[in-house]
Order: sequence, then structure tokens, then C-alpha cells
Amino acid sequence: MEQTALLEPAAALSAPVLDVDETDLYGLFKFRVDGEAVPQGSFVAFIGKYDGKARLKSSNEKALNAWRKYVAEVATYRRPHWLADLWDGPIGVSYLFVRERNDGDYLADGVTLKAGARRLPDTAPDCDKLERAVNDALTDVVFTNDARITDWAGRKRFAPPGGSAYVDLDVYLLRP
Repeated sequence: MEQTALLEPAAALSAPVLDVDETDLYGLFKFRVDGEAVPQGSFVAFIGKYDGKARLKSSNEKALNAWRKYVAEVATYRRPHWLADLWDGPIGVSYLFVRERNDGDYLADGVTLKAGARRLPDTAPDCDKLERAVNDALTDVVFTNDARITDWAGRKRFAPPGGSAYVDLDVYLLRP
């Protein structure tokens, strides 16, 4: 089989669309966050230095906090004028996480994929950890509580050669 037949693009790079009835939709807030998404880390236990008490913290706490802050800043900046207050009703969210490929995935020309290169990013980080980090970032910025999310859809894809990593988010504000 020919290499190009093996490595056709997986799908068009667009956020998945939720199956939301138009009568249920109050508003749709779409925005892009540039950069490589940081997943919600696993928890690690440690003993407090001063009080000796057991504590938990995210294994990637510093990077995760910076990512959440950045997502919140972008969401605040892109927030539509009609969304004056935090949304306190049901929410749908679609996520498209676009990752950059490793240089090792390409032939010497830097554009052609090697025969063994993955078509889809089916490795870590897990989709649910990526989504949880974004949901936590949007809590108290776009909506009151991520427990209000009732519908969601997500994708992980690779950027085209020379493309950058980003996350496209579609936040569906649903009528209660």
C-alpha cells in the first residue's frame, strides 16, 4: 500500500458539533486557546513540611495552574457582550485539542510523514484529563459550576505540518 494512502488526514480540523435542539439553545460561545493543552494531573500525596499533615496536590500543579489561568484569560477576553453574567444553567461543551507532531514523525523534508507515523494522537494525555482542566478553568469565568455540563463531545487531532497546537471550544448555553 502506498504511504499517502496510509496517512491521509484523519478528519477536518473542526470542533465536534453537539446535537442540541435550537429551541434549547440560549447562546453559543466559540473561542480558540493557542498552545499545547495541559491535562489535569494525577494527585500525589505528601506530608506538610511545617505541620506534618498528609496533603494532596496535582502532579503537574505549576503547569496546570498556568494553563488554567491562560484559558480563563482568553475566555474572559473573548466573552461575548450578551453573556454579562456567569451562566447558571445547563451547558454543552465541544472540545477540539490539536497537538503538534514530534519532529521524529517526519522525513528529512520536514513535511512528509514517515510510514509508521500515527494518524491520530491516540497516546497520553487522556481526553478526560484535558477536558477537566479546561472545565475547571472556565468555572467562575463563563459558568458557575462545571457540574452544569450536561452534553459534551471531544476530539484530539494532530496539527498539519508546521502547524501549532491549540484548543477550539464551543460552549453551548442551554435553556433551563
